[in-house]
Amino acid sequence: MAQDTTRSLAFRNNKPDRTRPYFYRPDLAYQIWQQFRLTREANTGDPLAQHELGLRYLMGEGIAADTAYAVYWIKKAADQNLTSAKYNYAILLINGMGVEWNPFAAFKYFKSAAEDCMVQAQYIVGVLYTDNLTVNRDWNQSYYWIKKAANGDYEPASDIITELEPKISREVVDSLFNREPTSHNDETEPLGDPSNTNLTSSLGLVFIDFDTPSDTVISITDSMLISDLEFTEIDSITEILEMDSTTTLQSLTTHKNITKLKTIAEYGSPEAQVIIGRLYDQGIYFNQNLITAASFYFRALRNDSPKATHLLWKLTRRAEFQSLLQEEVNRNNIEAKFVWYALTSIGFDGRIAMSDALNLLEESATENYLPATIELGLNYYTGRFISRDDVKGLQLWEKAE
Repeated sequence: MAQDTTRSLAFRNNKPDRTRPYFYRPDLAYQIWQQFRLTREANTGDPLAQHELGLRYLMGEGIAADTAYAVYWIKKAADQNLTSAKYNYAILLINGMGVEWNPFAAFKYFKSAAEDCMVQAQYIVGVLYTDNLTVNRDWNQSYYWIKKAANGDYEPASDIITELEPKISREVVDSLFNREPTSHNDETEPLGDPSNTNLTSSLGLVFIDFDTPSDTVISITDSMLISDLEFTEIDSITEILEMDSTTTLQSLTTHKNITKLKTIAEYGSPEAQVIIGRLYDQGIYFNQNLITAASFYFRALRNDSPKATHLLWKLTRRAEFQSLLQEEVNRNNIEAKFVWYALTSIGFDGRIAMSDALNLLEESATENYLPATIELGLNYYTGRFISRDDVKGLQLWEKAE
């Protein structure tokens, strides 16, 4: 914390293009309120909220950029075994961004994330095994990790895997792939001393990949979602929903409670939106409907719910989801059209161009699907994806109202 925290060390001017949309914050009071809510969740120990808060400090998104605070929160999430937080904290360590440069600690975090099957981390671990700097050079281990990343369709790994093949022992590599997965305690001993300033990173400037929510370790439980309802700022919410000792969504879902939750969700509560989405996702109370679940998750994501992002990503990775979505769009399902637009806009689905996704959003809004009307108004009002037109944006919002 001794560094100057008034200027972010993040690569703000030359970072790669991001596909995740910005939520329009109409005034300073709203920004402060959203930041307060997220900080409060982070302080309760929620690793997803901690990670999200750290990224916002790093990028100066909605708050003043402060790399030292970014490190503080990302490390907290990493120490709770959140995969992408471990990866991002390792990037901060290996570049000395907001924290003392320590490639040895960075390697341990990268390797832990790699063991969680994060392909970006697997690739970097493989590269580090070629350096003979932070760890002893080991072509077999390098091939093992880069091959795992290539098998996960990570393009940079696929590009160099053939260059490593002449350097490896096929018998050793085969034994590595045949063995049981290594535990997090089975770490390679790093070389040297972190205080040795003669070492330099061969990775150069590494960018944090904000659009890969590969947090495979975290399991979001019913009790976590229920406890989040306390953040709705509704007095006596536990008494209203009779949830003093409720820990499962199944026990929460009385007709009376569902009616209240849907009302709260429609008023924009991300906590209620996530729960309604989860009910449709799991087929609790409602008939299972993955399209409706995705719609509620996206709406909660737009209202700054870290858990919604995670749950939506998990939902869209299911084998049947993409074909289901396309079938429903072909059937002129206006909710499915909205969902396909939504997933395209945040980079979760790359099967169609953004112009085609906008056409789906227009069609959904024209047929009076309210979330689509609101979203389309937002796009016009902020000039995101389409030419800015404040008047048209306000007209769409008035229509939705």
